[in-house]
Amino acid sequence: MLTLAEGKIQSELDALLGEKITEAVSSGVRSFLIVPEQETLTRERIMSSLLPPHAPICFEVTNFTRFINTAFRSLGGLSGEYTDSASKSLIMWRALTELSPMLNLTRGRPDVTAGAVSRALAAVGEMQSLAIMPEDLLAAERSGKVKDKRLGAKLADLYLIYSLYKKLLSEKYGDVSEDTVSLADMLAEDGSYLNGVRIFIDG
Repeated sequence: MLTLAEGKIQSELDALLGEKITEAVSSGVRSFLIVPEQETLTRERIMSSLLPPHAPICFEVTNFTRFINTAFRSLGGLSGEYTDSASKSLIMWRALTELSPMLNLTRGRPDVTAGAVSRALAAVGEMQSLAIMPEDLLAAERSGKVKDKRLGAKLADLYLIYSLYKKLLSEKYGDVSEDTVSLADMLAEDGSYLNGVRIFIDG
């Protein structure tokens, strides 16, 4: 069951969250509080002052990256070396350079600018955050429903860029955004890892 708590005063929401987590911990229910990465340590300190000493046995403050990592360590599936922003930029530069004769974005020019790399990475990041795969872009572009030629050209470009970037990235590195999809697929097949678990998400 999904419960959404909305409010204008953050302290009221924090109090409600603290109350629900305390109830779960007091009952010995395995629970996670997922917060933005930069807030993990701060929230750990806050929760440790609210909860009883035995709380770490069944409760953890985490973020999505750490939650996925913990799940994979339990279920299997964690492998490879993760890339950083510089490596991603170099891989995207290589993808754009190889594709430049075919792209509307570069208009066939072989020189790829830092701005083009940055825009392409942002676009691919947006697609990944929305769980849109390259094949979805191709299907949309070929569906006949896209009447705007400029939009159609952008979809065609993004399909090529996203596909090659993903291929080049996977040759050497793992990708945290891909891990999210992998874990979701794994849990869809066997959700026993989360049986009886309460997950609280804040932020």
